[in-house]
Amino acid sequence: PTNRGAPAMQAYPANGAVEVPIDVKIALVFSEPIDLDSSLSSVALHGPGGQLEAQAVVAEGGRLVFLTPRTALEPSRRYTVRVE
Repeated sequence: PTNRGAPAMQAYPANGAVEVPIDVKIALVFSEPIDLDSSLSSVALHGPGGQLEAQAVVAEGGRLVFLTPRTALEPSRRYTVRVE
């Protein structure tokens, strides 16, 4: 079997975006389906204090993931989404 690596991904807001509303719903669009129920795939939101609780909702057969923070984000802070 060939290991094709991770699927390509686009994100909204885009990497490096500024002046993003603190109540943003993060959208991740993948080139092929991912399975968040599998131990091989995970999506996590990280902020200044570490990992934050967030709800991930999968749509479009695993090609679209909406990530919604469970607590309000702080203004003027850097947040990162990690996909593994």
